[in-house]
Amino acid sequence: MTRIVVHDCSGHPFQVELSRELAKRGHEVLHLYSSLLQTPRGPLVQRPDDPSTFQVRGVATSRAIQKYNYVKRFFQEREYGEKLIEQVKRFAPDVVLSGNAQLDVQEALQRHCRRHGIRFWFWVQDLLGYGAKKILAGKYLGAGTLVGQHYVRKEQRIARQSEGNVVITPDFVGLLEAWGVDKDKVHFIPNWAPLNDIQVRAKRNPWAKEHGLQKGFNFVYTGTLGLKHNPDLLADLARHVADQGAQVVVTSEGLGADHLSEAKRKGGLDNLTLMGFQDFGVYSDVLGCADVLVAILEPEAGVMSVPSKVLSYHCAGKPILLSAPLENLASRTVKQAGSGVVVPAEDRSAFLAAADVLLEDGARRRSMRRNARDYAERHFDIQAVADRFEDALELWEQA
Repeated sequence: MTRIVVHDCSGHPFQVELSRELAKRGHEVLHLYSSLLQTPRGPLVQRPDDPSTFQVRGVATSRAIQKYNYVKRFFQEREYGEKLIEQVKRFAPDVVLSGNAQLDVQEALQRHCRRHGIRFWFWVQDLLGYGAKKILAGKYLGAGTLVGQHYVRKEQRIARQSEGNVVITPDFVGLLEAWGVDKDKVHFIPNWAPLNDIQVRAKRNPWAKEHGLQKGFNFVYTGTLGLKHNPDLLADLARHVADQGAQVVVTSEGLGADHLSEAKRKGGLDNLTLMGFQDFGVYSDVLGCADVLVAILEPEAGVMSVPSKVLSYHCAGKPILLSAPLENLASRTVKQAGSGVVVPAEDRSAFLAAADVLLEDGARRRSMRRNARDYAERHFDIQAVADRFEDALELWEQA
């Protein structure tokens, strides 16, 4: 039996599904996440059918993490890292698999693992060092550029010093090797979404009726609207489809949602419905009320970030309208599956034209619905996914 910590700072649905599956196989699993980070979450509570070998705990800082105040966030991440390590110490794992955390947290956790003979695996969900470099470039009288370069080097060092790295797109494989990471320490395991937890729902479901969304045509966007997204595209979409009686529904919080709220306040967006993050228990119904599901990724993201919401959308069996870099894995996935329409990031005209096509062509939407769920059922088998993690992390040696 292997004692495993799976640390997913964001608390996403598919990571906790992996933890539950590993626990069902006899491993002792502690799933840790940040309880005060503003983000949509998966099913992060104990369930009656959970095995006794599974635990899930939130790690709380003294205040909610200020995602866009970089100075405050630096100190809050240090506090989070200290409390995270306290949880890891108490559990005393053999292996830690850690993703979706800021690099200072990952570095501190990796250092603890190395000191105590714990195998640390870096779950590379985003290239955060490159992201920091782009965000900070030219800021703070030029010091931001130096800080960004510091985090690029830190991310490279974490990858090199890890027992192994799980990367979510083949685009990361060659990059890590270029950083000097041994190719035997790089394992490509694509993200997935939980098939059993995200199910196909009828449009006239209880959540839709509660919010008056069971009739008419709905474009629905769910999840984070942050620095890698352009909320103005959603406002443009609402204006564009208003004359056709269509709604644009956004369930989000943070900078992008605040921006849309201000745009709506100024008028002219009566068909834009804004809500906060919804409980995961109703997520299938939220997706079910959609005629088309929308996802957005900025051109600067390139191949560095793969939005997991696109995978959840496949589980829901809905057509997808995706604005993203064409080289991004999410774009390639939607094209491969035949589950939606992909347009180049920030090409407003192409985005609105694609919305028109999806709104008008019911036969095409029906085909995309079938393709989306079929893709999910063929690629998101949690037992097959867990097999790959057991092999990569060599959990069978101690199982």
